[in-house]
Amino acid sequence: MKENYKNSDLSALKENTIKYLKDHRQCVIATSVDNQPFAAKVYCYLLEKYELVFSTFPNSNKYKNLIKNPNIAIEIDDGSPGNCMHYQGKAELVKSQADIKKIKTHILALDAPFRKFMERPDLQFFKIRPAAIYYTDYKKKLFHRDILLFDSDMNVTEVRNEKIF
Repeated sequence: MKENYKNSDLSALKENTIKYLKDHRQCVIATSVDNQPFAAKVYCYLLEKYELVFSTFPNSNKYKNLIKNPNIAIEIDDGSPGNCMHYQGKAELVKSQADIKKIKTHILALDAPFRKFMERPDLQFFKIRPAAIYYTDYKKKLFHRDILLFDSDMNVTEVRNEKIF
């Protein structure tokens, strides 16, 4: 793995990234088909490592777009431009009923009020695996962000930092 961090800093960055993904469920996803971008606000949930999941319906633009083009970008924030995460990856429609059941159980453990929503028979789920995560935290360093790059097994392969401005 290429990196320019001390091991303790890298470990803290990975932990903070996981914590941020776990603690922030509302996000905006962006998809694109035929050079037409589309953005939608959704609830997303951390599954394992850095993998996220969200629900949608087959008649939605996001569903149709991701079936045609699985590339996705996600903006996760707390309302502050100085503390946000940009997540880029590939989405995959979850087809296994066993996996869908596990996902529903996971979501309901975090957001029990969604029980009625989870009962809808047309509800679909997409898992997202990261290619890159850009993590901005101005409390750590002003006008700076960390970049984590991933392989297909969600292992961090490279970590960089860069000035934003």
